[in-house]
Amino acid sequence: MGKLQRKSVPRKSVGSPLADRQTQISQINADKKIKNSEISVISVKKRRQRRGNSPRDSLRRTNNRRKSGFAGTREQTQCRFCRRGIKYVDYKDIETLAKLLTNRGKIYSRKRSGNCAGCQRKAKKALKRARYIGLLPFTT
Repeated sequence: MGKLQRKSVPRKSVGSPLADRQTQISQINADKKIKNSEISVISVKKRRQRRGNSPRDSLRRTNNRRKSGFAGTREQTQCRFCRRGIKYVDYKDIETLAKLLTNRGKIYSRKRSGNCAGCQRKAKKALKRARYIGLLPFTT
């Protein structure tokens, strides 16, 4: 068995090595331009697809319409103090204040207790007063 021989590949004969290098650079630049233009075309197509073919598009279009009725009116649940028309949250009313505390003595958040912002602040002040006097515990 003999050694494997390489096949010789004929080289292009161009005038100078500098001319060879310049043609290579121009070819590379042309390839980059083609790739960039392909990428931009692809991204434009993707944007168009996102706009038109999204499953949420039909929902967005329907939700943009105005609802019938008076502007500014909405169905809203009121907090426990607003429902009763209470202007002042009494710190001596321990039964009501105890409903706003966890079993560890922490104050429930607005989201959890269902209070509006103003009533939550009033309840917080009343809870702190009741704690200071000793009607409610700071912690359990």
